[in-house]
Amino acid sequence: AHASHASPLRSRLHTATSGDAATSVAHVTVPSIAPDQPAHGAPIHATFRTRPLICGVCTFGHVGGSELRGRVIAEARSARPGTGHLCDSGQMTRGRDPGPASVVDQTLGRLVVRREADHPSVRLLEVDGHAYGAVDLDDPRRFELMYLALFGAVVEALLPAGPCDLLHLGGGAFALPRALAARGPDRGQGVVEPSAAVSGLAERELGLPRLPRLAVHHDDARRVVQRSATSSVDLIVGDAFVGRRTPRHLATAEFAAEVAGVLRPRGAYVLNVIDEPPWSHVGVHAATLRTAFPHLLAVGPPAVADLRESGNMLLISSRRPLHRGTLQWRLRGAPLSIDVLSSARLAALAAVAVPLHDG
Repeated sequence: AHASHASPLRSRLHTATSGDAATSVAHVTVPSIAPDQPAHGAPIHATFRTRPLICGVCTFGHVGGSELRGRVIAEARSARPGTGHLCDSGQMTRGRDPGPASVVDQTLGRLVVRREADHPSVRLLEVDGHAYGAVDLDDPRRFELMYLALFGAVVEALLPAGPCDLLHLGGGAFALPRALAARGPDRGQGVVEPSAAVSGLAERELGLPRLPRLAVHHDDARRVVQRSATSSVDLIVGDAFVGRRTPRHLATAEFAAEVAGVLRPRGAYVLNVIDEPPWSHVGVHAATLRTAFPHLLAVGPPAVADLRESGNMLLISSRRPLHRGTLQWRLRGAPLSIDVLSSARLAALAAVAVPLHDG
């Protein structure tokens, strides 16, 4: 998600014209937010077109994302498959490839990969007419969605320098795992994607390579976590959805404890939450995560982090201290405006919520 804000990196942005769409490309190096961890980073390439190229991103069926012009869209709606209407702003994407690749998944429905004729290297994954993710085949490090640029910046800041291990709960278009693999080939990654049809399309049509350090699990995310060895992962990405919500069995205190057990002592769990005022879902997730993790931060676009507008909020949980000021300083170098939710306001949301439990 993204909110239009004056960026301190404006002078470092390079703007080029491609067809009828102006493209801003930011190359950013992000340091670690751990106070005793040496600074490191990798270039983040984020492409934000001034027209709404694609709206919506999800895994496991969530239809949400951004308009790519700055306004947060919590839920993008499609008028009907094949029309190109992907944004609830009344605008549509144009120049679609007339011959998309398509398969049917018994659970998800029809999966379609379309090529953007205006930008031939960009591929859009749709599920039943709704945007599911997007990748740039020419540069896997480049994010076509601001939501993923946010995720990428946060993940890069949390990862230790050198070899490390990640587990992604949700695959979709595999944009984030591909980008992280391109930036750090020595990173071991596991991606849980229950749908073999989704991962098959990602391999055939979205340029997902077969990498020795990237394993795809066609299984339930909780079962994969339960089978993982204790203290074996540096970072877990929670991006699994049913509709607009995290599946309940992946949102309980018992699951949070299982995640904490799999993480190494300095590891972190980054959970994507989509919510709106009065922010009851963020509050419940925060209260639940606090049962397993002593340290918790939340980040999002400025209007979301200020609790004024609906959108994507990333909850960062860890057993190590997470310094809000250090993270906020690091986010000033991101290719889009991101703020950290006030610790007091996050605590207040958690205080009035009841943690979820199994059963």
